[in-house]
Amino acid sequence: LEKLYPCFDLTNINEEADDIQKETIEELRERVNKSKNIIKKMNEKNIALVCHSSFLKEFLQTDKKIPHCEPILFEL
Repeated sequence: LEKLYPCFDLTNINEEADDIQKETIEELRERVNKSKNIIKKMNEKNIALVCHSSFLKEFLQTDKKIPHCEPILFEL
């Protein structure tokens, strides 16, 4: 992927992603918290987060339906 997309930082991508089994809600929350901590340490002011709705619902701490392919503004 790094060769195909050199402008993206892929250092936090798990290379074993193909072997992922269904994660527990605790594992999802841990992954969300790790992601939030990484984002908080970044110097950028605007960041696009592209992910699945289950991750985004936990990230935003909402039970509302997440629209497909629509931007959602959020501040950490």
